Amino acid sequence: MTDTRDEEPRHDQAWADDVIAALVAADHAQRALFAACYPVADLKVENALRRAEALRGAAMGLCHAACAESAGVPQNTLSQWLADDVAFANAMQAARAMAEHHHLNGPAINPLGLAVVLKAICDGRTTWDASALIGMSRSAFQRLRRDNFRVDRLVTAAQGFRNNAARRRSEGTGRKFGYRLVRRDS
Repeated sequence: MTDTRDEEPRHDQAWADDVIAALVAADHAQRALFAACYPVADLKVENALRRAEALRGAAMGLCHAACAESAGVPQNTLSQWLADDVAFANAMQAARAMAEHHHLNGPAINPLGLAVVLKAICDGRTTWDASALIGMSRSAFQRLRRDNFRVDRLVTAAQGFRNNAARRRSEGTGRKFGYRLVRRDS
């Protein structure tokens, strides 16, 4: 792989900061769109959207942990969905087969896998824990960062976002956590 660290020296970190801001904004926008469509949250629809995100991850060759992270659910929730919902399990199997057919499985990172890692770092996970989500070893991720300066800048920007978010929370100006009401149809 060719190292092109000097191609855009002045714009790389600003570009990376913009990409991280866009990733975070996309999550906020998705939640806002859901709230606009469902003023009283509907767990059935929310789970359907999360299952779709897990399917997207499987179609891109992500492992079980990364599919769960992409869907925003714990791994055991994804496992439970697979056990309880035959249609979803078949869809996941088909998505994984498609990824394998198109050679998307394996040690190489793809844009969705990178997004999973970056979001996890923004959410407070260590770089190593985040890379493990996509099945990438610590040494492989270090090598990727060393060989690809854009990935390195994105990781640095995600770490900066995480540190800034932690500082805002400690100053008392961060997001306040609370409960939300969810309607469950029996």
